Amino acid sequence: METTVVGTNVARLDAPDKVTGQASYVADLHLPGMVHAKLLLSKHAHARIKGLDITRAREHPGVVEIITWKDVPSDYYGELVFDQQLFAKDKVRFCGDVIALVAGETAKAAQEAVNLIALDYEPLPALLDTEDALKPDAQQIHEDYSSFRTIPPLAGMFEEVKALGIKNLAWQSEINKGEVDAGFAQADKILEERYSTDMGQAVPLEPRAVVAAPNPSGKVTIWTTTQVPFGIRSHTARALKLAMTKIRVIAPAVGGGFGSKCQIGFEPHLAAMALKVGRPVKLVLERAEDQATANPRHPARICIKSGVKKDGTLLARKIDIVLDTGYCSSLGPVAAGFSCFLSCGPYKIANLAVSSATVYTNKPSCSMVRAPTAPQITFAVESHTDNLARALNMDPLAFRLKNIVDERDYGPTNQVLRSVSLRDTLTQAAQKANWGSSPGPKRGVGLACGWWGTAMGQGSAATVVINEDGTVRLLTGAAEQGSGSVYGGLAQIVAEELQVPLTRISVLNADTDATPWDFGAVGSRTMFNAGHAVRMAAAEVKSKLLSMAAGVLEARVDDLVLSQGKVYVKGSPDKAVPYGMLCASAPSSQGPLIGCGSFNMHSPSFDASLIKRSVYNSIPAAAFFTQVAEVEVDEETGQVKVLRITVVQDVGFAINPLSVEGQIEGGISQGVGLALTERVVFENGRMANPTYLDFKVPVATDTPQIDVTILEKKAEEGPYGAKGVGEPTIVPTAGAIANAIHNATGVRLYELPMTQERVAAALKKRGKRRGKAA
Repeated sequence: METTVVGTNVARLDAPDKVTGQASYVADLHLPGMVHAKLLLSKHAHARIKGLDITRAREHPGVVEIITWKDVPSDYYGELVFDQQLFAKDKVRFCGDVIALVAGETAKAAQEAVNLIALDYEPLPALLDTEDALKPDAQQIHEDYSSFRTIPPLAGMFEEVKALGIKNLAWQSEINKGEVDAGFAQADKILEERYSTDMGQAVPLEPRAVVAAPNPSGKVTIWTTTQVPFGIRSHTARALKLAMTKIRVIAPAVGGGFGSKCQIGFEPHLAAMALKVGRPVKLVLERAEDQATANPRHPARICIKSGVKKDGTLLARKIDIVLDTGYCSSLGPVAAGFSCFLSCGPYKIANLAVSSATVYTNKPSCSMVRAPTAPQITFAVESHTDNLARALNMDPLAFRLKNIVDERDYGPTNQVLRSVSLRDTLTQAAQKANWGSSPGPKRGVGLACGWWGTAMGQGSAATVVINEDGTVRLLTGAAEQGSGSVYGGLAQIVAEELQVPLTRISVLNADTDATPWDFGAVGSRTMFNAGHAVRMAAAEVKSKLLSMAAGVLEARVDDLVLSQGKVYVKGSPDKAVPYGMLCASAPSSQGPLIGCGSFNMHSPSFDASLIKRSVYNSIPAAAFFTQVAEVEVDEETGQVKVLRITVVQDVGFAINPLSVEGQIEGGISQGVGLALTERVVFENGRMANPTYLDFKVPVATDTPQIDVTILEKKAEEGPYGAKGVGEPTIVPTAGAIANAIHNATGVRLYELPMTQERVAAALKKRGKRRGKAA
């Protein structure tokens, strides 16, 4: 009898090693002859380098080598736009710009040498705000901007961005649909508001670390804390002008990423040092270094204007978004496209004018933190939605139910939406949270909903092998960043398709020389893309296995059953043949039992005439969700305590329900921090709170009761109907909390995070208004 594995709670294959401390991370790696590296980072946000002297540092005992811009190719490189250099040459652009890399026999010797490097700076005005950076008289952060290039598919769009002639503009995307002015002219009510969000951090438990080791042929192997090993290989090759065959990248266990480890980091620097000294080199960042040079969440300014009829029908919306991309563009074009699309909300709006720009500033490079730009945009959109409802004296739930998209409605770019479950998430969440009941004194409830796409990015490939003893090996390029997608979900798919116990499966992953290609653990795509590839590979093995078994058992393939690593004819389980018996003879008969699969989810069709310069234009396998937050507000101090969050999330199909619940609860916990406490503070361009002591991350006592309901409306495109899970869960949390605070106090917060100080200040202003009115 066949056993169902997908859709059940099973233990991950990597669980024993991780809970016993046996799992090996990059920081645990020790190689013979290894030296230790330390970075010299800029202490200025914007300055010219007038002089750099490494003489004393090079003479320091224990120093092996020091490299600067003189020792590496000087060409620009980058994720999408080539606007980065390995080492600052004549100018630094943020506090954390790399000036030199020192290798020493010990980390202590390397750090002492870093402190001996002499630098002469000419400070320049630091542009720390997008409004200042966009002023016509602002200094150009990148003087070479006009000569910058991008990857070929974006070249035409990038030239259009340059042609706009806006100083320090990195990218701009637009959606224009219908007749916005006419829509506003027909509106009975127009509401225009401005929201803003501060820079946030992903804060994975594991700081970034890199080990690079050369071999005599000139090849270098890189072990790194990354979500995108194949991306690291290609970007390192470009930066160092090496063939990809000269670079091997391995991602061992990764202690969390949340998007902060899906960009190029210090891998090229370590590779260059290893090749120069001919010895392995190791760099482990201190927490403050990691935070100061990480890839944080984009600060955003969002101006939103909507027109509605008296009956609540949304007619028109105009949105202008400005994202702070930091000193380099990184994945800024993707962020512009995401925010442009998501700012429309999951609502039917016939007339739209949306613009999203990313702007260079003298800050760390911002990038793809969990659900990039979506929490910021959804905070603004869902707060604005509540304000629209109340301006019309409508219940916020009723207003949403009137305007949300349903099955086969059109999205903002005229994509036909399928597997739409938003109405179900709203009604179920409201029912479970007792929407409409009085929460009690000092308490308030608020809801927010949203959507998120699955499978962004390119495809995945996988190989499945049945060994001679009947055990199974899965090879996938997908990185495991702690979510359980690889050692849980992908392994479950193999077990399901081949009907073998999970304990008989081993996994080799994220090694660019040994595993098939994978785009990376980003965009809620691993289970979707890699899951398809694994299922296809397992299906090929299964076909070969059944063909061999048919000959041995003298039966038709259609009459055979796979169960617990054996094959038998229906009705005769006592005559089952183990896979090992079949596999032992496979090389001499049909060849080894190997199956390969590859899959790439293409974006659904959309109307290209509605879009300008966007790299994100439609949502594959859209996931829908609603959260209801209940809060308690101390009106004397402004302290907000989140008591409960009720969430209904459509996951398509939960391959491992326990892992899905864990992802939802973890994302909501991060959402609470984003909503209330997590804020990067800058003083004179330097990050003033780069450690856990100063950057307030929610702990267990800050986490509210979380009531999770998993909704399963299968995606036609997903493996077993699955949709993305990891990112949607953080998207609506801040918006729900903001609406709950307003419900409790009558005060609307327009900035994230909604810190105790900001809430107290808003309550004080409310008190003054009340006193004046009285």
